Amino acid sequence: MNSLYIHWNIDPILINLGFTELRYYAILFVGGLILGAYIVKRMFEQEGLNPDLIYTLTFYILIGTVTGARLGALSFLSARILFKPSS
Repeated sequence: MNSLYIHWNIDPILINLGFTELRYYAILFVGGLILGAYIVKRMFEQEGLNPDLIYTLTFYILIGTVTGARLGALSFLSARILFKPSS
């Protein structure tokens, strides 16, 4: 029955700078935010909308992303603690 079990043990630290660590998911969040802001800015320009609204929109998306990531991590951790597979 172990063939249906995925053991995900990837090291989240991409670069260790000594005083801080750079993790891969931080780079993905920042890259996605920058790319998304760029795409939405181009869309706003094509539609003739005020491009200054993008900064407010990007701020709210950042808050939602960080909050959602934290809630997701907590829910996975809680599920792992509550439904720990028996050894």
